[in-house]
Amino acid sequence: MGQITPEHVPAFPLYVIVYDAENETAELDGVPIERAQGVTIAEAATNAAARKAEAHGLDAVRVIVRSAADEEWTMIVSVDGQTIDTTPTPESQQKKPLIRPATVLGGALLTLGALGGGTALAVYLSTDTDQDQNAAPPWEIPGAGEQIPVGLPEGFTGPSDWSVDINSDTAATGLEDGRILTANSDGILSARDPETAEPEWAGSGAPQDLSEIHESTWTGQPVLASYSRGNLNLWPLEDVTPGDAVEPEQVPVANEAEILWDGDTPLVSLGDFIVLVPDDEGTLTEVTIPAGSDPVSAVDGEAVSLGPETIYRTGIDGEATSTDFTAPENVEGPAEAFWTIGTDALVLAWSAPGSEDSPVIAVIDQETGETIIEEPVEQLPNESAEITYNGDSQRAVIGTLAVRYDDDPSLNEIPAIQDPVIFGNTLYGNTTDGPALVDLGRPDDGAQPYATFTDEDTAPLIVADDAAYVVAPRLDQTILYRAAAEPAEEEFPDETDTEETTQDEQDD
Repeated sequence: MGQITPEHVPAFPLYVIVYDAENETAELDGVPIERAQGVTIAEAATNAAARKAEAHGLDAVRVIVRSAADEEWTMIVSVDGQTIDTTPTPESQQKKPLIRPATVLGGALLTLGALGGGTALAVYLSTDTDQDQNAAPPWEIPGAGEQIPVGLPEGFTGPSDWSVDINSDTAATGLEDGRILTANSDGILSARDPETAEPEWAGSGAPQDLSEIHESTWTGQPVLASYSRGNLNLWPLEDVTPGDAVEPEQVPVANEAEILWDGDTPLVSLGDFIVLVPDDEGTLTEVTIPAGSDPVSAVDGEAVSLGPETIYRTGIDGEATSTDFTAPENVEGPAEAFWTIGTDALVLAWSAPGSEDSPVIAVIDQETGETIIEEPVEQLPNESAEITYNGDSQRAVIGTLAVRYDDDPSLNEIPAIQDPVIFGNTLYGNTTDGPALVDLGRPDDGAQPYATFTDEDTAPLIVADDAAYVVAPRLDQTILYRAAAEPAEEEFPDETDTEETTQDEQDD
């Protein structure tokens, strides 16, 4: 993009940044702005304006900057790093502006263009400025000690350890390393420290729903991944300089493709027994799976597929290996539906072959083909039902079917739960009567509701051993709260029993 001049920038839209230097806070069009470690609030505000302009398809945008003292300046911010002071009167230009052309508060040179092949938005501080003087203050935990305005399940309590404003449409999700993934209204993903909410990684171009984000690998490196409009979007989970936001690398795939996420890397299914498996260089390579098999996942550079009684693994070189499993005796043909529990197991379903028979579920070890459990059930989950599982506790839920696939496996019917979250032996979620939990060790007890404040309260989005994360509206915002786990009651030894035991030992 060439040099931006004021006459080429339309009068509208006009963004408004409200800046409070004393409290180190800012808002862009009424939305609070968060800063990453090492980034001043002024830099973060200008970054946010540039990102919003880019999201709106603009090359540049006009911005009003207002201070807490009602001082006002105007400027133009472009998406590639140009900033132009457009404050109209000489009198106002004699004041030191909050955000000036190519500077932010005392000489912070700002570059907002795509750098390094378009992978990051970078902020550089000028060398003639005392960087210690202009360094952002240490991270302060946001929203600590606030009332949590939704009911919490037993074992968790307020006030909040922290709270942050998130995009009402995207919600939040937990990553395998314990970090909390959020997105703001500017489409910026943030992987937050679970204890402090400090962003430790950021990416641009967040999807509308964070459930579309999957943890995966690409060229052997960890990534966050999603699929939209014929593209795989891949965000490297690399170390990011504070203030940077990693842009997703886009890998084109066919619009009609189906993406399967349960392996260690995405598998692209094109139909007709043709899949695409990424090689070590990140090139999608066409692989033909055995006829009659259904694609499952990509594991260790091989396409995993499911046949009537065989699990196949087909390499990029076309060589296939197979692992047989035993289907239930009273079923005919291949499973009518199946669900994948990561790379651990497959849940296979057959409808009743006769009027006097029951449908059958079998859980198969994906690596060995051994049957973990096989039982008749009253009814099968709907084929479109999504599976939720917890690999640590080896529990899974598919619709109204609870699956335990550890050394003491079981299949149990449970009530219908929306937005299910499994932690340990407990299922959290929402019912028509409000949020509830199900003890998967005692499924016959059904869904157990708990106290709420309003009919709009919802169950936690994320549950960990030390906290639950819930959302609630606050006026025009959606707030994510961290509610700490209640401390476990200490068990003290019975001194009388100890003394008696000691005496018995002496008598012996």
